[in-house]
This record gives sequence, C-alpha cells and structure tokens, in this order.
Amino acid sequence: MKKRKNISIAILVMFLVQLSFGIGVPKVAMAEEVNSSVPQFLDRRKETVDFVYQYKDKTIVNNAVIIDNNIKFFVEENGQKHIISDDFNLLRYLSFIGVYNDNAYVVSDKDEKSSIYKVDLNTYKMEYVKEVPKYGDGQAYVDKIVIDSNGVFWYEADEHNIPTYDSNGRILYNNTKNIIYNDKGFSYEDIRLQKDEQTYDSFGHLKESIDGSLWFNKSIKSGTDNKVYKISKDGLVKEYAINNTKPMVIYNVYPSTESSIILVGRQLVTGSNGSTIEGEAIVQKYKINSDTLELEKEFKFPDTYTYSSRDVNGNVWINQDGVIYKLEGNEFIKKYIVDSGLKALEVYDDKNLVACGIVGFGYTPISIPETSGNSVDNSSGTNNQNTNTTTNSGTNSANSTGSSNSGTTTNNSSTPQYTNKEKFNVDVSGANAVLTLDSKQISKDTENTVVPTLSNSVQTVETKFDAATTNGGKGSVKVTANNVSLVLPFSTIDYNGVNNGDYIKLREAIVKNDDSLNSIKDIGKLFDFSLEMYKNDGTKVKDIHIFKSGKATISVKLTNDEIKNLDINKLSAFYYNENTKSWENVGGSYNKETMTFTFQTSHFSKYTIAQINGTLPQTGAIIDSTSIMLAALILILMGSTVLMKRNISKIKTSHR
Repeated sequence: MKKRKNISIAILVMFLVQLSFGIGVPKVAMAEEVNSSVPQFLDRRKETVDFVYQYKDKTIVNNAVIIDNNIKFFVEENGQKHIISDDFNLLRYLSFIGVYNDNAYVVSDKDEKSSIYKVDLNTYKMEYVKEVPKYGDGQAYVDKIVIDSNGVFWYEADEHNIPTYDSNGRILYNNTKNIIYNDKGFSYEDIRLQKDEQTYDSFGHLKESIDGSLWFNKSIKSGTDNKVYKISKDGLVKEYAINNTKPMVIYNVYPSTESSIILVGRQLVTGSNGSTIEGEAIVQKYKINSDTLELEKEFKFPDTYTYSSRDVNGNVWINQDGVIYKLEGNEFIKKYIVDSGLKALEVYDDKNLVACGIVGFGYTPISIPETSGNSVDNSSGTNNQNTNTTTNSGTNSANSTGSSNSGTTTNNSSTPQYTNKEKFNVDVSGANAVLTLDSKQISKDTENTVVPTLSNSVQTVETKFDAATTNGGKGSVKVTANNVSLVLPFSTIDYNGVNNGDYIKLREAIVKNDDSLNSIKDIGKLFDFSLEMYKNDGTKVKDIHIFKSGKATISVKLTNDEIKNLDINKLSAFYYNENTKSWENVGGSYNKETMTFTFQTSHFSKYTIAQINGTLPQTGAIIDSTSIMLAALILILMGSTVLMKRNISKIKTSHR
C-alpha cells in the first residue's frame, strides 16, 4: 500500500508540473484555428520573393533569390504579370525604396555607385534616375532609402571604425556614426562609442506622418534611449520622451494621427547570464502631449514570427503566423487568414494587401472589389496593397513584432531573442549552394538568420561570413535550408590567428544511402557538418573540428516517409566515430507536433537520426534510460532477496 501511495503521489506531482507549464501561456492563433467566418486566402503564388510591395491594385514583386528559369522583376495586376526586367545581374542587388506619383523607386547595389531607378506603374517601363549621393567623405554605408510624399529621397547610413586619438596619436577607441540625410541638404548625425552595449542595434526606420514630418528612433543594445524623434518640414529635429520606464527595443515608429503615435518593438529583460535579451513583442499606442508621449494602450504577444505594417490611412496591421489583424481603436481585430508560412505583410488599405514569406516561400495577394460583400475568393488573383514596410529576402528587417488573440492586453514582460535577417548572396551550381553574408550588415552580438529558398536538388550548403567581423561576438549565425536548421554561436569558433580578409565557411552536406548507415536503423541519410577558416584568396587556414566554447544546435524537420519504419519514441541523434567506425549516441529530443528532431553538439562530424534498439552496435552505451532503471531495479530486488535470505539464515542459526 505504501508503495502504491508513493507511486500515486509521484504521478500527481508529474501532472501538476505539466499543468504549471500550461497555466498562463497564451494560445497562439494559428490559421487553421481561427473562426471560419474570417476570410481565408490559403493559396499562394510559388515565386521566390526577394521583396514585395503593394500600391493600390498593383503588387510589385522581385523574384531573384535562386537561379531558376523564373527570375523576374514584375508587377501583378488583376492576376496578370507585367514583366519589368529579367536581368539577373541587376535584380539580385535590387532593393525597394517606395512609390511616388505612380512611380515605384528601387535601388541597385550592383556597384559602388548604387543607382536609383524608377518604374512607371502605368506603362511598366524602368529608367535610370540617379546615383545615390555620397555623404561627407563617402565612407558611410547607406542601409536604407525612403521617398516622402514630396518626392524627396531620405537616406539612413552608418560609418564604423571612426578613431579617437590620444595626445600621442594613438587610437584610444573607435566610434560609430549613424546618419540621416536627404537630397535637400538636411543631415543628422549621432556618434557613439563602438563597444559592447554602446552601439545602436536599431536606428532610423523613418516613417512619414500625415503632416509631412518624419519620425525615427534610436535603440542601443541595452534598450531604447526612451525617446523618439521628429524631423519637421523645416528640418528641425525634436525629441519626444516616452513615458514608459520599461526598457524596450523599438523596431517601428508609426505616426497614426496628428495626436497619436504607435510604437512596435520588443520588451527587454535581463537573462539568466546577466545579459540583456529581447522578450515579448509589444505594440504601444501613445498620445502626443507637448514633448512627451503618454501611454494609452499596450498589447503584448507571444514570441513568434510576427510582422507589422501601416496602411495609407495610418492604421497598424499585424501578421502572426498567417493570421492578419488590424488595430481598430483599442482592439486588434482578425481580418484575414493566409498560409502560416507567409510571415511578412504589406497593406495598402482594408481591401488591398499582400502577405509573403520572410525569405522566399511565395506570396498571396488579397484584393476585395468595392462592389463585393463579405465573401472573398482567393482565386481572383487580384492584389492591392500599400504598406510602409518592405520585406527583402535575407535583409535586415525591422518589422518583426508580435500578435495573438485580438484585443488581448497584459502588463507582463518576458523576452525572446531578436533575429537579425542578414543580407546575403546566393550562388547555386548544380547540387551546391554558396551563401555569402554581407559583412557590413552582419551583427556579431545578435542572431543572424540566413534562410535561402533552395530547390530540392541542392544537397550541399556552404555559408561564408567575415571572420574579423564576428570575432569576439556574443551572437550566432542561424542557417535554415532543406529542412535543416543550424545555430552556430560565434563563441564556438577558434579565431586564433585570424587576419583581416579571412572568412569562416560553415558547410552542411546531405548524404543519402551512405555505407556507414548499413549498421543503424536511420532516416535514410546523414548530415556531414564542417567548419573551416580561409584566407581571402581561398587558401585554407585550418579546420575547426572541436569547438572553442559552447555548442551548436541542430534541428532536422523529418518527413512521414523517413520515419515510417521507425519507433518515434526511440529516436536519437548519432555521430559517426571515424576511429572506431561506429555510430555513437548523442541524444536529443523529438517534437511530434512539428516532426522536428533537435540536438546539440560540441564538434562537427557526420550525424544522423536513428532509432535506439537492440540491433545497434553497443558503442557509446546505446541503452535507453528506462532499460537502465529497470535493470537497476531488478538488481536491487535480487540483492535485497539475497540479503533477506542471509539474515533469515543467521537468525535461524542463532536460535539453534
């Protein structure tokens, strides 16, 4: 009875622990869970989207991420595509600026000149406009360009490694200069110490107000400076103090009306190791009161991929995993449902918008004719959207925020990690793809996400990034391709001997039907990971097999076909020991809902996902914990029985 009681108590404790994890966790509204009365647009265009924008009934798309036979820059209107250009060498470096007087403006970084072009949205003809004007001595790098309602171009730029010297001419420290300037002679500079928590990780994000002024923000790694800034039409910059003591990183400043403004960002909290990390996504509605912003309403959302946009009427929209919301008054209302893979959002007005993948994965245009009722037909192919946010493939996007059930408001804070989606080039040759990150865009102290869209024929993915830029960084690079996601902290890399120009190459190869798999019951393929350092001329400096510090996290999305003959309750990750020619268990966990297996490792080698059972070689102690506990229990019972018999025998002997 006592044993049964103890078991019952243990079961009850386990139940209560599981229940405690579920209490207070908001339910994320996925597309398939939303009320069917919400219009659904679940079909999507298959093009690989580099950037997408909506203007009235025209969807502007650049499809130039991978080299297949459908590389085009086009405008879709009423289901018809108007091809603007199919010049891949031009399109691969193209970024969107904005629309002015029925002309869409883009910039090409194909060369150092950074040429601006315009596309007539009535004739669909593209012509050269001008070069991007240099700032000062020309050392500043232009990150973003916007065009205002008067046709004036505004440039957000930064310049790094600006030295400060002592009296002896030695460099004391370096500075970073953040700059905003325009074609009319306006300029604004902010110089900060280029060290650790001092530099900005969020600067600019110019948004125009109804009165023609432009607003921007500045956030440092330890939080915002608790201000937003307004550039008036006469070129004066005014500061507005945010009446909110909670630290946050602001990603978007949306002037809503002349008297209100909406901030979108993430809460900042202190992590377990004492560092500042990002938590829940938040949307805050403020009233402009003299030179202060007074908080009126705050919305908090789960830590998921969620993007925001503002329409031409100043309304803020949210896309969270395919559920699209609009902020109406003090409540977020569900408006549309799209494929959950379409994370980003561009909105022109209530009836004209487009959702697209963060990097690739197609797009879905939504257009509701003025004469139609509430029913919507996704097969119409019409698309109207005009938003103030532009999604570039692999480009640092500041629209990421959060959203859950409409109108949900809380005052609690927690923090996820900001994902910096880096600008990168993709070169594909046969079954091999090479991803090269832009060293001017990569951030060494945050997670840099690379999510290329690749065909199934690609079996080897190489990711290259500058070694000096990431040396000493606290961040990581995350590469997600072909159902494999790999997160590599920069701390794992041995940078000893690194020189300027050296680069790191992270390689992942998928190998099917390898001979080494014959002795293991696996998913039918292995993953060969390697890490190397190279000189600028391509000469290998060294292999990095054992990590310096920390571990890489690898997640593999499995298919039904791969696991159909496996016991999913006995899945584990294994690495191939080249010395013993055998597979060794490294553990891991399997998520049945997402069909994703995740494990960590402190070195790179060949890995596979396989089933633990008696047919495997007994190297690396391939025995599950349940078997160990069962064997131990049997031994304990046997030992207790022997001891009991011995004690009984002694008692009988002593009484003779």
